[in-house]
Amino acid sequence: MAAWKDRWPLARRWAFLKRPLLALPQKPHSMEVDFCPLPDIFSDEGGFWLGLVVDPGLDLILAIAILDEPPVVQDLAEILSEAMGSLLPSGRFRPEVVVLRDNPEWEQLFPFLVQIGVEVVVTEDLSRWDEKADELIEWLKDQWSTPCPIVLPTDEEPTVAKTLLKLRLLATSFLFFGK
Repeated sequence: MAAWKDRWPLARRWAFLKRPLLALPQKPHSMEVDFCPLPDIFSDEGGFWLGLVVDPGLDLILAIAILDEPPVVQDLAEILSEAMGSLLPSGRFRPEVVVLRDNPEWEQLFPFLVQIGVEVVVTEDLSRWDEKADELIEWLKDQWSTPCPIVLPTDEEPTVAKTLLKLRLLATSFLFFGK
């Protein structure tokens, strides 16, 4: 996955995202966006990262990403555009404000967000995001420890790719079906 990130710098990727995002109606909402490492309970092969976009006003998770490597600014742009363009649960829209935890790498995205009329706020307090992330992580831990109906390819030995696939499927089911 890192290969496309190397070939598609943020400015080039944003050129494809900008027009569709500008076409979306802007609503007086905010979105809290961040990534955090997942606990090691999910795999011995290496760390996984959880990315969420949360609408604190609606108290909803708008997008989820699970990565097998530390997130970069392109990952932030992808999850944000996914949240804005998603029909579910609140329809497609651009927020007025995007709230991010302080990370120097995210600063590369600020000018692009301003181009589509989105204000950026940097803070250490993403209380709704933290609550939703804790809720999702606890749910994933519970689901991981119980027999899972998700059938993976026939190889018996788990790999990073299989673990990542299973985590993504579980996280998506949480997004659509909740607890």
